[in-house]
Amino acid sequence: MTNTGQVDYTDERPASFTDDLASSLAVGTYNGDATNGAEYERPVLSWAGAVGVGESVTVTYSVTLRSAGEIRNVVGTPDGSGANCSTGSTDEDCATTTTVVPPGLAFTGGAPWIAGGVAGAALLALGLWLVARRRAENAVALQES
Repeated sequence: MTNTGQVDYTDERPASFTDDLASSLAVGTYNGDATNGAEYERPVLSWAGAVGVGESVTVTYSVTLRSAGEIRNVVGTPDGSGANCSTGSTDEDCATTTTVVPPGLAFTGGAPWIAGGVAGAALLALGLWLVARRRAENAVALQES
């Protein structure tokens, strides 16, 4: 969170945000490790505090994933606060969508069996061609003798 305004946020009039973790919790578990005094009350992570003009506060947290899926993370700021993430905001800085894939090989969009099937068919065709070629060479050799 960065105060880009012209007035300091104070402890009496704090800057604040909420982060609804419901989407993350559908595929994972919050690890209870939010930084800079953020508080968690399932499923919302929230923070409020003083931020001087031009200053920033960074809040981080982690989620341990238990399955693949899509996580939509939306941050909200109080209506009327002058912040860019108030209710109904379309600011792209207020939301992210992350697709979580299973660990292991990189996801390329195709099923692994497709590549294996194509490779197998190519090797089979090559083998049949070599057998046919060898028979043709043997037939020519028999005719010449």
